[in-house]
Amino acid sequence: MYNGLNQKEGFPSVLIGQLGKNDLFSNQITGKELLTHCINHIMQGIDKLGGRFLLLECKNEFKLISFYEDFGFINLGINRNNGLISMISLVASYKRK
Repeated sequence: MYNGLNQKEGFPSVLIGQLGKNDLFSNQITGKELLTHCINHIMQGIDKLGGRFLLLECKNEFKLISFYEDFGFINLGINRNNGLISMISLVASYKRK
């Protein structure tokens, strides 16, 4: 089990939070398009924002974990603080536009 990060263990990162699709708009954008759009915006500002990693948390569901792994995120395991799966990816693995 993953304990989460405390202040002493912090590292330069950007947290992707509250990413999700509303079922009312499911036919207008795919999850892949939504995450690509999100990452592209992060990459546009990464030099000013700083950060070497992208972090996110998701429910412990195979479909979600696989989706994020397809984008290069690595599963860190269950965060004991909130029961969610913590995932990380290197900023350097994404091409800058």
